[in-house]
Amino acid sequence: MRRKSWFAVRLIALVILLVLSVMACSNQKSSEQQNSSNTGGQEQDVSKQQPQKTVATLYFTDKGFEKLVTESREIEVQPEQTLVEAVLKELFKGPRQPEHETAIPSNAKLLKVSQAENIVTVDVSKEFDAGDIQEIVARIMIANTLTELPGVKYVKFYKEGQEYIGASGEPLGLMTKMENLQEQQASETQAVDDTAAKKYNMILYFAGSQAMYVVPEVREVDVVGRRYAQTAIEELIKGPTMPGLYPTIPNGTKLRSIKVEDGTAIVDFSKEFKENHSGGSAGELMTINSIVNTLTEFPSIKSVKFLIDGKENETLAGHVVFDQPFTRNEDVIGQRIILYFGNKDANYLVPEYRDIQHNELNIVKRIVQELIKGPMEDGLEPTMPEGLSEKDVLNAKVSGDTAVINFSSNLKTKHKGGSAGETLTVYSIVNSITELPNIKRVQILIDGKVQDTLAGHMALDEPIMRNPNLIKEQ
Repeated sequence: MRRKSWFAVRLIALVILLVLSVMACSNQKSSEQQNSSNTGGQEQDVSKQQPQKTVATLYFTDKGFEKLVTESREIEVQPEQTLVEAVLKELFKGPRQPEHETAIPSNAKLLKVSQAENIVTVDVSKEFDAGDIQEIVARIMIANTLTELPGVKYVKFYKEGQEYIGASGEPLGLMTKMENLQEQQASETQAVDDTAAKKYNMILYFAGSQAMYVVPEVREVDVVGRRYAQTAIEELIKGPTMPGLYPTIPNGTKLRSIKVEDGTAIVDFSKEFKENHSGGSAGELMTINSIVNTLTEFPSIKSVKFLIDGKENETLAGHVVFDQPFTRNEDVIGQRIILYFGNKDANYLVPEYRDIQHNELNIVKRIVQELIKGPMEDGLEPTMPEGLSEKDVLNAKVSGDTAVINFSSNLKTKHKGGSAGETLTVYSIVNSITELPNIKRVQILIDGKVQDTLAGHMALDEPIMRNPNLIKEQ
């Protein structure tokens, strides 16, 4: 796994570069946001979190459970809620149109909802079980409603903490948007052919950029018969395809065998698994958690035991005790964020991937705080003023497709100014936050007030849209 300078934050003054054309582009007025932006310098109450309103598309069915129908509904998202939680709560209330029906039983409860990357996990109570057809329709209603939300592509279902098993006895796996009810019903009820390959959306966990979290990657794979666990390990050995993720299984490693006994997967790797491992406690834990969390996505596997050339080992590579079965660890599941920092010449922005906890509630605020920490990659420079701290991010909220960030006056007073420096500071914030799928523009406030400029050059008097022209890969 690639080595990094974890904590080197270089505080070098930005070189002045005139980018007036970029400023002109950034200050283009967005008429649709005039009501939500305050250009008169009046104080905006961002210190007190208020419910946010949005419009969601909810999926229901006709009276005969034969076709899907939709209703648009205004949703109020409370400060302690995620958008996904608020939308599901509204969906569980049922339809408002008398000709529409819900397949969700009235006594069913939503036990837990979480999101990592573009995957939402939904855990429902046992009352959700209402018979094969109604239950399938209920899951399609939920999956279709959630995949209408920005940043959601897959939905995984649990019932009372146990992954759903289809009517065929196979893992249900990830659901995506489904327009045809009959197609999903046929898919879940068809018998398994042990010699045929079928498409399956599989969750694989790889190491994040800081070796603190394992991050899920969804991959469509061909599974022959019931060889889900074997296929998962083979895909882990291939390594990740998503940027910002890193392999966890050493080069040259081969899978000798895998079998499941009483809920424990016994995985036997070749000697390269140990001999070629880069070592270190963090690296060993990334390898273990990557494999264990991937395999325990399957309902028949509760723990994982490792063998190397058919034998138990005390440690993997000298640090982590390795001779007992490992269970799933939800605390190490993360998600990627993309941060933009300056290059050495301070004339453009370079992306850096970073992983954070998957259930981060205020991800917008967290992104800005990570920007303040500075870059971890070699060759990148900070874009935030020297001396600025995470406490200087007073608040962050989302209103529609606009993120509103409220800084203390230190953002302004500690900034060295200059057109180039201000431009990189502002667009490192804007471009980083607009990587989130639901954010199109960013309004920057100082002590709750709209400012004319940051430090004399870069205009802040209205929400700012993303500027991809400033971005270059290293």
